[in-house]
Amino acid sequence: YIIAASASEGGTISPSGNVEVWAGLSQKFTITPSAGYEISDVIIDGVSYGSITSYTFSSLSTNHTISAVFSSKVVYQINCGGGQSSTYAPDQYYNAGSTYSATDVSINTSGATNPAPQDVYLTERYGNLTYTFPDLVPETPYKVRLHFAEIYSGNNGTGARVFNVYINGTKVLSNYDIYAETHSLGKVVIKDYIFAANASGQIAIQLETISDNAKISAIEIIKQ
Repeated sequence: YIIAASASEGGTISPSGNVEVWAGLSQKFTITPSAGYEISDVIIDGVSYGSITSYTFSSLSTNHTISAVFSSKVVYQINCGGGQSSTYAPDQYYNAGSTYSATDVSINTSGATNPAPQDVYLTERYGNLTYTFPDLVPETPYKVRLHFAEIYSGNNGTGARVFNVYINGTKVLSNYDIYAETHSLGKVVIKDYIFAANASGQIAIQLETISDNAKISAIEIIKQ
């Protein structure tokens, strides 16, 4: 008999393809999501089985189908101060602040894990501002990724731009100086945090200026 096994983008099913199995025997299938994805559903002979990680057909007496469906764990990817760039949506969910873009800086993403496209770092939202991301699962933890790069040539030195960052009221960066960490213009740094959405299903990110202007290049909210 034949078991037709397939998977959507974002993961694998093993074995895959048209798997031949002798009558009366069993065959196990393993479903594995890729990094950044989760199992959305496994459909067996047209019936949804939910987000199972394996399934075994026992005592085969007919043909079967099994299909794994994956979905991205990314809830939000925002290009702060800029427009659509690949999977990063145009700037939104903000309150206050201004935008700036640079054309005279080379972006360096070396050493950064899963950075945004380079053009995302050429724009920013700056000033005292807040981003509030809605429609999350209340009291559920998410990974919050904050992307930074110093792109203003006037801040080519330590101490020029210093600011605080809060997530849902908790200070996560105190007296933060991008240049003091990167020692160059255009060098990307990404800060990862785990925070639960509040009772209203929101995660709020607040930037508070100490000197010059607080700034941010991009924000990601990702399911755990």
